[in-house]
Amino acid sequence: MHPAGYRAALKRLLTVLRDAGIAASAPLPPFVPEDQGICRVSDYLRQERGLV
Repeated sequence: MHPAGYRAALKRLLTVLRDAGIAASAPLPPFVPEDQGICRVSDYLRQERGLV
């Protein structure tokens, strides 16, 4: 089997296992500095202003 075939088969298997609740969800992408700033603003709005 071609390596791309392995990749496609593994992706399908993981999807089936995740849908069945057997495997964990796909990991979230790592934060970048911009994400941290957005999180801080979102936290401020939620905690101090009761928004979001």
